[in-house]
Amino acid sequence: MPIEVRCPECQALLRIADENAGRKSRCPNCSHVFTASSSEPTESQPVDSPFVTPLDESTPQSAGATGDATTNPYAPTYSEPDQQIEQGEFRPRRITLDEVLSKSWLIFKKHWVMACVAVLIVGAINFACNMVQNLVVNGLATFVQEPAVTFGAQALMTIVFYVLQIWLTLGQTMVMLDIARGRPVNLSKLFAAGPYLLNGIVATVIFSLILAAIAAVLIGIPAGIGFAVNQKPEGAIFGVVGGVILAAVPLIVASLAMSQYQALIVDRKLGGIDSLRVSYEITQGNKFTLFLIGIVLSVIAFIAAIVGLLMLCVGIIPAMIGVGGFSALVLVVTYLSMTGQTIVLPGSPNDPTSSQYVGTIP
Repeated sequence: MPIEVRCPECQALLRIADENAGRKSRCPNCSHVFTASSSEPTESQPVDSPFVTPLDESTPQSAGATGDATTNPYAPTYSEPDQQIEQGEFRPRRITLDEVLSKSWLIFKKHWVMACVAVLIVGAINFACNMVQNLVVNGLATFVQEPAVTFGAQALMTIVFYVLQIWLTLGQTMVMLDIARGRPVNLSKLFAAGPYLLNGIVATVIFSLILAAIAAVLIGIPAGIGFAVNQKPEGAIFGVVGGVILAAVPLIVASLAMSQYQALIVDRKLGGIDSLRVSYEITQGNKFTLFLIGIVLSVIAFIAAIVGLLMLCVGIIPAMIGVGGFSALVLVVTYLSMTGQTIVLPGSPNDPTSSQYVGTIP
């Protein structure tokens, strides 16, 4: 007769075969490994998280779910294997630079091929799009010689390729999330972000408008004041320089606060506006670490470029692809760490390819 246990990590109510009591099992919700006990599950304490909404007692359970949802209104109910929730529960936490980089490096050492191939495919498509745009624009400028036509074609292709880039970036994020979670990697996911594209476009447009508004206010006003005082172009130039210095910090802070929206869209299926809002919430207390991560990745990219140049430019492409794969993996490890979700490190009991792998709950 099946018994009910509660995962000590995510508090999900699970049903397992009674012969598995006392054996190590893995939670299908958060991948936490624990020893299944036949004792009655105890009511868990409420989770102090802005991302968990208590269920109303009158709210019906979804079809196919089993277990008593009112025992712990904060925990997801167990569902059949084909309906299991892939994402773990949100538990926002502070992260450290060493934590993110060390976990990312351990994962990258084992899965560097798939990470780099994914980045290579996305980069190659973006490069091809830029080449097509340049050829078309130059061709129209040379043979048609109609500025309006050339400008219209360039504007149209810029929009189309920008949307394509959003689509590919979302797909790349999906692949990197699978790598960080120790799941089988399917590169076809690079092109599977269609259901999230609209939300990605909305979030990207809002993100860009917010940054543009900050820049316009903090750069435009000093430039206007400088010109009004000096009545010469030099005054406006000094105002722009001062405005750039003034706007640097707010622009960086705003960028970091909204930096997780792409992962939230594909991982939590959030809308464009909600993804930006939740990104702001989970980055609270983590912005400085995010800034340091960006600095480290920039330094690594710079060093890789220098090394490639010293190798007579032969090694610059492989070096940049490697850095790109590592950087893309760092971004999703950062996101999973900030939200308290499970990251499967190579060789850990959660790693399906490890000799220590203990299996999952039937």
